[in-house]
Amino acid sequence: MLQSFLAFLGGEPGEEKPMLLLLGQGFFMGVFIASLTVGAEALFVSTVGEHYLAEAFFLSGALGIISAGLYVQFQKKINFSTLLLSIYFLVFLFIAGIRFAFWYTDYRTDHLGFHYLPFILFVMMGPLISITVLSFWGVFGRIWDLKQAKRIIGGIDTGQLVATMIAFFSIPILSALGLINETHDLLLMSTIAAFGILVFAIWIVKDFNLDSATKVRPTDAKVRKVTYLDLIKDKYLRMLCVFMVFSMASAVFANFVYLSATEIMYPDETELRTFLSFTNGVVMLLSFGIQSFINDIIIGRYGLRVSLMVMPLILALFTLGAIFSGHLFVYDIKTDDFLFFFIFLVVGKVFTS
Repeated sequence: MLQSFLAFLGGEPGEEKPMLLLLGQGFFMGVFIASLTVGAEALFVSTVGEHYLAEAFFLSGALGIISAGLYVQFQKKINFSTLLLSIYFLVFLFIAGIRFAFWYTDYRTDHLGFHYLPFILFVMMGPLISITVLSFWGVFGRIWDLKQAKRIIGGIDTGQLVATMIAFFSIPILSALGLINETHDLLLMSTIAAFGILVFAIWIVKDFNLDSATKVRPTDAKVRKVTYLDLIKDKYLRMLCVFMVFSMASAVFANFVYLSATEIMYPDETELRTFLSFTNGVVMLLSFGIQSFINDIIIGRYGLRVSLMVMPLILALFTLGAIFSGHLFVYDIKTDDFLFFFIFLVVGKVFTS
């Protein structure tokens, strides 16, 4: 049965161990992403609120850029296995530390008009998740060669996404069973998941040589350095950068409005936590369905150009719908108008995820 399952994911005989290790790490990473996302968003919205949302997004983005830059620089200077274990250990240490800080501190109390713990957690959520996912795919690229990677990547990615969706949908169930009483209890799940990621990383480093790629080239080999100016000169890379900038901008604005509206609609923290977990799960489910099936159909029938044009057009349509329904909500406060506005925002999140 195990062989059939791995074969369904694209594996072949002899590849069982690395696939199971990556699937195990992907499972804990899914739980980590889901619990941290819901916990950080719910704690921030219920305590800090919209007032500091813009500053939080800006700091989170800046720290994300800094963390990615440091990742690239350290990758050049030290072995990847050392970098990997260091990153996962620091992530575990931070989550465990802030979990105990929430436990021993009255985070709902204003400290000179500012809730610093929920703010720090929300700001660090993006960099922690991005650097964890980046390290995971770094391991994937070092275990498999190009031919194997093309065959297996879909199965591994699907496993990680399914684990994340299950974790999102399980949070309301755990709350109903009384296993999650306070929102900061989700950080205990994040801590356990971060520890699981670290354990699997140690296991992988022990059984596989992740540093072989850096040792193939002689130390005295000359490598041409590519500067940011070189990237700008290349037309394809320049257009790709512009595309990514606008994509991330639309994602940030959609998430900003979404969280602002959520604060109004769900003032109760328990209801807010349930709603965020369910909504994030639905967003991931729809995104997975669109990427796995609808995108393939559009590309197969109309080509890549049409596929790249369709998604921004759909996003623009639902954005205009959100603006129009939001206008109705502002000038004529009706529950139906607000729900209509919220549906447009959630669908917008799907097409920016």
